[in-house]
Amino acid sequence: MDYSDGGLAGDCWVIGEVEHAIDYGHRALAVAATLGCIGLQVQAYLILGRAYYDMGDYPQAVESLGGMWRYSKAICAMNVWALMALSRRSPGPG
Repeated sequence: MDYSDGGLAGDCWVIGEVEHAIDYGHRALAVAATLGCIGLQVQAYLILGRAYYDMGDYPQAVESLGGMWRYSKAICAMNVWALMALSRRSPGPG
């Protein structure tokens, strides 16, 4: 397993192989969680949500997309924190 599992999950979803997309999505999610990579977790949750939706497993789709939303909020919060930190170091205009 490596970063390519997320790409494979997306590719499988695009061509309608939702069972494979779910398999690769879960593998990508496990790798991303192990590495602590929030961006990859968001991608994996999004693909899983789409694939579960296409299979008609709406509760699982909602759960997966909820995971994506939780991590997306974390990414936004980190970006805001980083911008605030940078603005404090900036000498300002002029």
